Amino acid sequence: MTLLRRKSSLSEKLKEAVTDLSIDLFGYEKTVTKNIISHTDTYAEKLRIPKEQMHLKIFLSRGIIRAFLYNNQRALLVLTPKELAAFFMDGSLVVLDHSIPEKVSQGVSSYLKDFAREQHIPVEYLRIRIEIKKEQIRVNALSYDTHIETIPLKQLIKYFKK
Repeated sequence: MTLLRRKSSLSEKLKEAVTDLSIDLFGYEKTVTKNIISHTDTYAEKLRIPKEQMHLKIFLSRGIIRAFLYNNQRALLVLTPKELAAFFMDGSLVVLDHSIPEKVSQGVSSYLKDFAREQHIPVEYLRIRIEIKKEQIRVNALSYDTHIETIPLKQLIKYFKK
């Protein structure tokens, strides 16, 4: 009997591992990385701030996704859902398909709620911080300004496809 339990728990662990294992067959992660870098470059040029000093902070407030572009600790811009979606999707698609900003907002909202539930923190405390370091995207989960963990970008992207 115990042998069967061990097998079932092992099979459950394998299922979980395989569920988390994903291959970026369609290049979503690469495309999103390029988009984030490109949009950050654009804002950095407009604002005359090095892109390494800028980051995107996303959170849920009263059930609505809020996104800000920061220079170190100072908020520079409030991003609309359309501007936020352009960081993750091709800008021309965002302009053509008016449902994309809503899909991105819903995906981010779902991710925040699920992550907060897993971490046992109120979703209102959770912040996602996206920054560029040496042409690589780093996504960090924060409880206000306290670091919780670094998140793979593909984990966040997965919620846009739901």
